[in-house]
Amino acid sequence: MQNKKDILKTYDSQLESYKETASTLENHISELLSSKGVKCHLIEKRVKERKSLEDKLDRKSYDSLNEIPDIIGIRIIVYYQNDMEKIKSVLESQFSIDKDQSESKITFKKDNEFGYLSDHYVFPYEGVNVEIQVRTVLQHAWASISHEIQYKTQTDIPSVLTRKLNRLAGLFELVDEQFLLLKEESEKYIKELEEIDSASEIESEKFKEINYDTLRFFIFKQDRILGQFVSELNDSNRRLKIKVSTLNMGQFSYKEEQQLNINIPIITSLLKRLNLNSINDVLGLMHKKKQEIFEKITNISNECLTENVELSLPQVLILMLSLLLEKQEYKEFIEETDYKREELWNKCIPAFLP
Repeated sequence: MQNKKDILKTYDSQLESYKETASTLENHISELLSSKGVKCHLIEKRVKERKSLEDKLDRKSYDSLNEIPDIIGIRIIVYYQNDMEKIKSVLESQFSIDKDQSESKITFKKDNEFGYLSDHYVFPYEGVNVEIQVRTVLQHAWASISHEIQYKTQTDIPSVLTRKLNRLAGLFELVDEQFLLLKEESEKYIKELEEIDSASEIESEKFKEINYDTLRFFIFKQDRILGQFVSELNDSNRRLKIKVSTLNMGQFSYKEEQQLNINIPIITSLLKRLNLNSINDVLGLMHKKKQEIFEKITNISNECLTENVELSLPQVLILMLSLLLEKQEYKEFIEETDYKREELWNKCIPAFLP
């Protein structure tokens, strides 16, 4: 059995090792969660400070440093409540969780208790005890603010503030639940778009609106819609100097997301100028003007470009829509969006507009 002095001496001798272990574990957990598709707002580590350890030893008797559950702490902050369940599953499959010292404080909180707390998991890792704290962004906000006003238990609160704090805690919990519902509705909407498998379905109610998801589907859905136009264009002229960057259109990737985020304001500006108010409008106009678009792109490639130009799929859509503007409209569009990209956009397109 060690006394306080011995425990602190052990702590001091192992401190650097604890710091290295904390970094290793942080990276390991980050990779684990990423491999399981869990998106985290933040993962952070800490080694218990000496002063905090001293205070803990003053409050409670421990036989050794190995009995203290939180020498290393990892905090995982996620966006949605259901991510907490995913993390629980991952941690329980990878580590020997001490169920006696671990708990879901949300699950066990009584109806009349204030606060909006987090899940805690304790387990040994490379010879030291670790506590992992999991909470949502809103839970973290609540914990940070309530810590700042220094009310840690129900009995600490002046009665005049109890009702207000309970109402606020309820609002935080409600907002967390609503964000999860919004996420689930968004995923359902995207799934419905992904299941569309014919030209007739593309003319459905879902495509009467232009938004991020319908544009994403229109641009990136493999072998459909915009992809068909690109294939036909390439088939009509194998010697085109305008090349489309190769992407896996069947799987929406991070690179595609970046491309779409950058180009959505440009695309919506063009749609507005062409009075196109739905994806169906875009599709209809492109079918109607397909031959005109193809001829202009071929002429630009043959008569204007001096070298190959590689475009992403969003840029291909911008090119096709740009070719349906008049010269003055295109000039205003370029000035409004500052979309100036080399000779294709500065020189070639204007030369082929009425």
